[in-house]
Amino acid sequence: MTWQPLRRQVLQGMVVAATGGLAGCSNDSTNDDRKASNATSVDGKTQTTAEPQPQTATATATRTPVANPEEKVDNWLKHAQIYDGTILDERDQPRVTVSVGADAKDGFDGFSFDPPAIRITTGTEVTWLWTGDGGKHNVTEIDGGFTSGEPESGGGTMFVHTFDQAGLYRYKCTSHGNELNMRGAVIVEY
Repeated sequence: MTWQPLRRQVLQGMVVAATGGLAGCSNDSTNDDRKASNATSVDGKTQTTAEPQPQTATATATRTPVANPEEKVDNWLKHAQIYDGTILDERDQPRVTVSVGADAKDGFDGFSFDPPAIRITTGTEVTWLWTGDGGKHNVTEIDGGFTSGEPESGGGTMFVHTFDQAGLYRYKCTSHGNELNMRGAVIVEY
């Protein structure tokens, strides 16, 4: 009858070992994604607001810097409405803002990201700020690196993402990215 205490000791030892092994597996992400709406008053109507809410951090695969990212950006954005081949150089800036629902030059107002392409360094915080034009939009990286969630409308809505890994990030509005080429790109360098 000594097998039960021995079995209990063995099981307790296994639980302790498993718990100790999992202690190092906690999510230590410093990803600072937030979504918020700001109060606005349009024609005397006040829109409700919400404070910035942290989104759940999701693990992303390590990205490998891409050779000739400019060529991939050109291919991704070749039909985007306001892309003219320019990649805005914002390296060493701590924060950059991109308009969501920007006006286009050809009359398709509200279906662009402005600027459509940026070059930044790791650690840069990018804020996508909704203009309120073009209906419901979102910001979704095509390889799953980040998303603002479901499409939303309303000026002042924002999505914030800090880029901790170098690489090429191509994103789109899931409502308008295919038909209206509402697309953008971020090149992240060390």
